Amino acid sequence: MEHEEYFLSMIALVPPAIYFNEEKETENLPLSNAEKKQLKKIKLDPELQKNTADLLKEKESENNTKTATTSNFTLSELQEKLRVKLESIKVSRNVDRSVVMNRRKQPKRKVQNKQSKAFPAEKEQTKAPITPPRSPVTDENNGPIFNKFDFGKDKKKKNVDPLTALRRLEKEKEKLSSMDPEQLAGVKEKQQWQKAMQKINGEKVKDDEALLKKAIKRKEKQKEKSSKLWKERKELVEKQIADRQKKRQDNIQKKINDRKDRKRGRAGFEGGMKRKKNKK
Repeated sequence: MEHEEYFLSMIALVPPAIYFNEEKETENLPLSNAEKKQLKKIKLDPELQKNTADLLKEKESENNTKTATTSNFTLSELQEKLRVKLESIKVSRNVDRSVVMNRRKQPKRKVQNKQSKAFPAEKEQTKAPITPPRSPVTDENNGPIFNKFDFGKDKKKKNVDPLTALRRLEKEKEKLSSMDPEQLAGVKEKQQWQKAMQKINGEKVKDDEALLKKAIKRKEKQKEKSSKLWKERKELVEKQIADRQKKRQDNIQKKINDRKDRKRGRAGFEGGMKRKKNKK
């Protein structure tokens, strides 16, 4: 009986709502002001309030499930029963918290859904546009171009030296001299058109024999001048190398002579002193 009274007193400390954990269908429904006041009066009335032990006794009498009285329970059985009940209460509390958090999140989700439905055009604009695949670029011969720019082979400008241009001009003159007058007129007209197109494209037309000869002479003089300067520079470098080698050899020879002089000793000083000591 002492154990029973002890555990009944412990159970009485647990609130009935937590111990029995009975969820009513009307619990989640909103209450009117009158119902709230009535509920408050019931909670504050001490006569209407019952502890957990009293409610437990009433529940056992109503369900007629008294197969054995509490006095027949051992101490270990009562402890196990209390432990199981407390664990179930903890689990139910965690479940209730998750339900409350989900209910709090529902209004936010509804607002977000309404906003997304109200502004569908903005979502479509924010999506990245799908660019169609680019077709490979090809040249005139239907070959793929791997570079960003296709500059063409004929657009490269070559700087022809005056000597090569003069030889080409002399060969053209020889060909023209062997042509008929009618054929010669057609070729000259064609050459004039070609020269005009070259000038339009910014190319230099080297067809003046006198200017080409002057350019060749100027180039030869520049070449002679550069070769002369190169020769002088080469001679200067060779002279500097020879001077350095001669200076090195002189220094080596001077060191050799100094060593020989130190071995012999200075005449009239060290040698004379030694001789005097020997005589004494």
